[in-house]
Amino acid sequence: MYTEDLARAAEKGFTTLWRDSVERPNDQAVLQAIFGIQRGIHCCGQNGPNDWTARPGFSVPDSCCEEGTATGTCNASNSFQSGCSQVLFELVKDSGLLIAWIAVSFAAFEVR
Repeated sequence: MYTEDLARAAEKGFTTLWRDSVERPNDQAVLQAIFGIQRGIHCCGQNGPNDWTARPGFSVPDSCCEEGTATGTCNASNSFQSGCSQVLFELVKDSGLLIAWIAVSFAAFEVR
């Protein structure tokens, strides 16, 4: 299977999304997509929480911290430390066998 290729594609996809958020910092759809990913896979920024603090007018968003963290108290020291690009890469790469089995299962049902 091409799990490493899939993992690289996921990593590249987040990198593109992050770049879009830098180029269009007021695009709420892009920001909400990033916030959802951060919450879902427990990551922060492209390469880590400092990506947020390096952006003028931004601070580490609440989506970078565990649920239950008081609103507005998320910062670089209490946030998820891993960047989303790397977490996505590892998640897809580690799930490669599962993805392959699901694809084979669907193919088997299609043949019937």
